Parts: sequence; structure tokens; C-alpha cells
Amino acid sequence: MSKNSRCFTAAILALLVAIVLTGCVSNRVARVAVNGFSDTKYAGGHFYWLLSGKDDVAVDDLEFREYAAYLRRGLAQAGYSESATPDQADLAIFFSYGIGDAKEQSYSYSMPIYGQTGGGTYNFSGTTYSDYGTATTYGTATQTPQYGVAGSEQFSGSTLTYLRYLRVDVFVMKALQNEKKKIPVWRTDVMSRGRTDDLRIVFPVLVAAATPHFGKNTKRQVIIDISEGDKQVQQIKTGTDNSQK
Repeated sequence: MSKNSRCFTAAILALLVAIVLTGCVSNRVARVAVNGFSDTKYAGGHFYWLLSGKDDVAVDDLEFREYAAYLRRGLAQAGYSESATPDQADLAIFFSYGIGDAKEQSYSYSMPIYGQTGGGTYNFSGTTYSDYGTATTYGTATQTPQYGVAGSEQFSGSTLTYLRYLRVDVFVMKALQNEKKKIPVWRTDVMSRGRTDDLRIVFPVLVAAATPHFGKNTKRQVIIDISEGDKQVQQIKTGTDNSQK
């Protein structure tokens, strides 16, 4: 590999490392798996009261309140309205969230090596024969240099990925209040695996991917590829569409 090629490759690698370490890829794509279950016989209303699905997390917990704001926007887009009091609610919506196990994953990729592929200066010699003897001519020839991909270099390693999840469980509120009985109406499980374990970054993405499936039976696990810069994610984050700003 030439000196210029090594410098170019090193610069590209340095840029990639900087991007990964700073987390500045605003449009990185997350693959989200959504599974929805529902009771098709439910014919009640769509007013809800939001509750914590984790025994050790209260509804006034600061983290819970932040995530609840995102979920409320998703529920509103799906046609659900928050009631003023628990007694006025048709549904009790419990939601839980968290970071699961870390998993080491291997990767391998190749980087092109750029350099001169043709042209340049060449030395030549030629010998002629005649009745008077032989003569040898020496000289140089120059062709326009050509540049392109001169080869490739392989890189491999491993990285940690984390399971990020959201679960929404919905029950009939009156049965829960009056009989302490949980009658399920619908449930949505949302999971994604990626390199960041910062749930505050990932949570709006999980909600955005799940929103079209709230209250529905997906019949199977639905896989959604969605980026942090997606219009739907921006709406979940802020309540408005800031994707063009």
C-alpha cells in the first residue's frame, strides 16, 4: 500500500471512529420488532388512565414522567384519549421499559484502497540491427496517470449491543377498580437491539414504531426499520413535526 493510500484509509477510519464515539449520526436506523395482541370482542371506550407497569417505579418518577409524555403522544395518534380521573377511564394502561442483556456481536468489513492504477513514467530501450552493426536506444515515456481502487483491506472486530424494550398492557378499568381483576384488552411488545444503552435516545423510536399497532393484533412479529430523524419520531419527541427544521 502506498503512503497516500495508507493516509487516506487512516483518515476514513478515524472519521468512522469519531462518529461512533460521539453518537452524532442523527439518522442512524434502528430495527424494531413489534408484537401486538388484542381482544377483538372488546367494544368499550378509548379513554385511558396511565399507570406504571413496574412495581419499583412510581408514576411521579422523573424518568417515568418523561417516557409517559412520549407514550401519550403515540396513544393520541392511535385514537386514545387520556381521562381526567381514573373513574372516568375505560382502560387502565400499564407500561414498562428497560435495557436488557448485553450481547457481543462480531463484525467484518472491507475498505477500498485508492491509488494509482495505470499511467506514469516508464523507461524503455530498443536495439536495432544492420550491416553496420547494432545500435541501442534508451529513453523514457510518459502516460497520464490513472487513479482508482487499487485493492481492499479487511477489518474485523466485535461490539456490544443491548436489548431495549417497551411493553404496554391494557386492561378494563372498571374490573380492575371494582373487582381487582385484570381483564386484558390489548398488549403491545416492542423490542430493539443496538449499540446504545441510553434508553432516553431509543424510547421515542420504540414508541414511534409501535404507534400504528397500538390496540391491534399484528398476527405476527412486525419488523420496522426507523431512524431517529424520521418524521414520526420527531412528532413523538416534540408533539410536532420538526423533521424539516
